[in-house]
Amino acid sequence: MTRAWWLILAAAWGCGSTPLEADPDATTSGTSGTTGTTSGESSGVVPTSGDVPGTGSASGSESGESGESSESGESGESSGTTGEDGVGPRYNEVRQKSAHNSFQRDEAIVDMIAVHRVRSLEFDVHVGKTLEDDVAGDWYVYHTDIVDDDSQCRTLSVCLGVVASAATVLPEHEVVTLWVDLKDGFADGHRPADLDALIEAAFGERLLTPGGLVAGCPGATSVQGAVVACGWPLLMEMRGRVMVALTGGGAELGEYVGGDANGRAAFVAPALAGDFVGHPEAAIINLEAGDVAVATAARAAGLVSRVWVLDDSGAWDAAVAAGAHHLASNKVNAWQDAWATTTSAGGWPFTCIDACDMPDRELGAVLRVDVDSGDLWNDSDDAVFVHWPVADGAVAVTGLLGAVSSHVEPFIKGCVGGRVGVAADAAYLAVCRPADDEPPRVQVRAAAGEETEEFLMDGVDGLAAELPAFAKFERSADGECAVGYGSADGVGWSKIAERCFDAAISHVGVMASANDAGAAQVRMFGLTATPGGSLLAADAATELLGGAAGGAGDDW
Repeated sequence: MTRAWWLILAAAWGCGSTPLEADPDATTSGTSGTTGTTSGESSGVVPTSGDVPGTGSASGSESGESGESSESGESGESSGTTGEDGVGPRYNEVRQKSAHNSFQRDEAIVDMIAVHRVRSLEFDVHVGKTLEDDVAGDWYVYHTDIVDDDSQCRTLSVCLGVVASAATVLPEHEVVTLWVDLKDGFADGHRPADLDALIEAAFGERLLTPGGLVAGCPGATSVQGAVVACGWPLLMEMRGRVMVALTGGGAELGEYVGGDANGRAAFVAPALAGDFVGHPEAAIINLEAGDVAVATAARAAGLVSRVWVLDDSGAWDAAVAAGAHHLASNKVNAWQDAWATTTSAGGWPFTCIDACDMPDRELGAVLRVDVDSGDLWNDSDDAVFVHWPVADGAVAVTGLLGAVSSHVEPFIKGCVGGRVGVAADAAYLAVCRPADDEPPRVQVRAAAGEETEEFLMDGVDGLAAELPAFAKFERSADGECAVGYGSADGVGWSKIAERCFDAAISHVGVMASANDAGAAQVRMFGLTATPGGSLLAADAATELLGGAAGGAGDDW
């Protein structure tokens, strides 16, 4: 039986489950539709797509697994043979890479989603922080205070907003699963209802809830009962959606569940070693690497498992062999650790656990620019310039600029902008995002042959400097002036710099340079001209500036 998840958005009441160490006095969330913001960072819409070099299998060989995954279908649509109606795999029939402690990796959160195609991320949350004031209704995000409290986003509302905004550029992305690890117990101003309010405010109707799952299975009264009786939803039904699973101690999860697991915004994922039937509120379990064997029993019971933390190929292969679904690792960048990926060669972020048909790639347009060059800098450029025949007059180009990050040359650049001609030393203004640990900036060459200036984007409160990834270039009606903006969510824009030129900006598009790092790739998501619409490589012309080599394509 296939559940129509896209029609079931409201929570279903009346679970009758036995919660984990349930607190009978715990407050439940009531209904969704709460108001609130995500510290200005959430766009209120969800999803995206991204990139990670794929091998088509999780570790080169599927030890302990039966069959090989076959790729079929066109334009991301799966012909599928699994599931009763033959339309592709279900959520529990695939495995996926999960970013452990996503808030403190070298790769920015937005790039884990967009570039590395990670669809499973984790945030550790605390009700407060030493020497800092409490934030009522919100949680701090860090691992251990003082010891390793670095975080790309300081509060849960901001972190959820980053996920929501990054996901907007590829709205048909495969389902995103967020793991929220409760490091503290609930307290005044940090109740289960407050947590639900943050989650609902960030994702709205894109959120997949326990109640929605139960309501989609006639006769089911618990989350676990629903997946056992009706199976998990098909992945194609979950596209563009986000689900949240809470991990942590049994007492905290029990208090969150209260008397009604179905009425909550998030699923619970306890660390169960067995007795799955005794916990009907749990359809997902969270396991340490030492307990990986439990994943086999969980899968046999129809449940989904996450195993952490898998930081070497041996541990990774053991989780694959056990049939685990979410493989949590600190090794996010598959260019650095090729064994740690589930992304197919075509860009689909999952691997089928057993033989099944799967999409060739994830839906959505991605502009890929291949570049081997010097720098977009000094008095003449060495870069790839991809431009479109946009209309005369005022025009704006926006998009999310993806960065490879993690142990790479920090000044590989992806930019949107305009040039006064296509000569290597032409005047230009571009909004650029470097590859690693640098804030967005505007670069300006005021006249042909002059030295380039740069203007850095001001920091965004609560975010690491490299997290703002959205860029906007605007050309004036007379064509002679330009403005560059940056944004953390693609909604609220900060002006970085502007400049007028002695001649019209004749060419508008994107620029990429490798800064002598060798062959590199820059990916851009949701590129749009106003007026004009989506910008695709198929409609563009490419100029190789200076001694650059490269080109552009419309793929992951």
